[in-house]
Amino acid sequence: LVAQNAQLESLKRENDILKEQLDLLPRQKFSLESAYVISQDSQGSGSWIEISKGSRSGIAEGSPVIVSQGILIGVVSKVNSDSSMVSLISSPQSAISSLTTSAGAKGIIRGEYGLGIIFDMILPEDELKPGDEIITAGTSGQIPRGLFIGEVANVRLSSDRLFQQAEVSSPVNFFKLDVVSVVKNVSQN
Repeated sequence: LVAQNAQLESLKRENDILKEQLDLLPRQKFSLESAYVISQDSQGSGSWIEISKGSRSGIAEGSPVIVSQGILIGVVSKVNSDSSMVSLISSPQSAISSLTTSAGAKGIIRGEYGLGIIFDMILPEDELKPGDEIITAGTSGQIPRGLFIGEVANVRLSSDRLFQQAEVSSPVNFFKLDVVSVVKNVSQN
């Protein structure tokens, strides 16, 4: 009975996660394919995850990967027939054109070696302050405009003092991802 109870609790948790994904994702705007996270970066740097869907499910390289309410977590970097690798936005190799919703300050989102996410290359004259929401700009490959990334936490000058940079506070814990959704067939409407 104890084993059956544990199994039922696990199924209930899985069901709750799937229900949240179905209720909150912007399905009216995108064609989505939900997938389980089957492995993640063993180095602990939060650079990638592997998901349970691949080319047989219509997943393609460059497709954005989101969680509830359209929060961008990464981009599909490699596709196999039944699984795919996702490069997370916390990866130092990521480079996603983004902007703030308040003043429209434009820059690039990139990871900082497992330490967090940086909003970089922002012109000094652009208004940027803690609490500003950051969304995708829609100019990076297949990533549509308007996916939420996070909020500006701290603002500073870059090391060369030519641009502004900001630490980004994401609502997602990249180490606790269970179910994600891949955006397929993006239309920029």
